[in-house]
Amino acid sequence: MKNFLHTFFAVVLLQSCASTPYLKTNAVDTFDLSPNTEFRLSFDSDFLPAKVDPISVDLIKKAVANNLESKGHTMTEDAPILVKLTISNEEKIQNDTNFYSYPYYYRYPYPYDYDRIRLIDEYYLRVSIFDSENDQTLWTGLTRWRQNSKFEPSNDISAQNLVDLILDSI
Repeated sequence: MKNFLHTFFAVVLLQSCASTPYLKTNAVDTFDLSPNTEFRLSFDSDFLPAKVDPISVDLIKKAVANNLESKGHTMTEDAPILVKLTISNEEKIQNDTNFYSYPYYYRYPYPYDYDRIRLIDEYYLRVSIFDSENDQTLWTGLTRWRQNSKFEPSNDISAQNLVDLILDSI
């Protein structure tokens, strides 16, 4: 029994250390980004939320260009393939449940202490590949991260890792 518990906790520890951020992709059935494709980047800065750091946006744009150019594609101003970047944020409610781990606390008959609820910001990055000649979205990928997490694009390396996670699924 003791070995089982050690093995169980070791597996749980390894799984928690090897976590990846949320990733969801979708594509048209006929989508294939052929080699040497010309593309251009587009980011709508008019809808950038105030909580999103503009430096992170520049790092993400640079990382997308680096990823696609390293695969043999070229970035031009009048390319028919448009890579759209969209960044947004959302507040998530979290309850501090550690306070309730012991059943007898000073407000035992009441189920919640509303002072223990806090808001956490989550940021979303959507990368879409759009064919402007046919007016059709060919591929899209979505991921999210939280502030101060290891996936936050706060420097060149973490931004490149986040973008590589999305674009390597093409």
